[in-house]
Amino acid sequence: MKKQLTLFLTALLLCINPLPVSAEEEMPAVRTILPRNLGDGNSDGVCNSSDAAVLLISAANWGATGISGLTPAQEKALDVNADGSMDAIDGAWILRYAAYSGGGGTMSIVEYVHGYELD
Repeated sequence: MKKQLTLFLTALLLCINPLPVSAEEEMPAVRTILPRNLGDGNSDGVCNSSDAAVLLISAANWGATGISGLTPAQEKALDVNADGSMDAIDGAWILRYAAYSGGGGTMSIVEYVHGYELD
């Protein structure tokens, strides 16, 4: 009985937290189509803390009225993690990137968040 319980718990843990696959077994990376102005919600050509403010104000508007007050292009630009939702997580990414680039970082926000550059 103890051995069966151990096997069951091991199988359960592997289902919850599967072992990593080898490099040969990994699926190829799929690139999401991202806008060239990713993170630039106020269309000033720069992704910085002002864009995070635009996002958070529009999220508050959305919560209060059901209307974000942004154009669809702005909403797409502010969905920096490309999960289909413009939310506080995107605002956090923008603020992290603003601190990184303000400190002399040279990666684009696409590379910073997604790990690759736009072609």
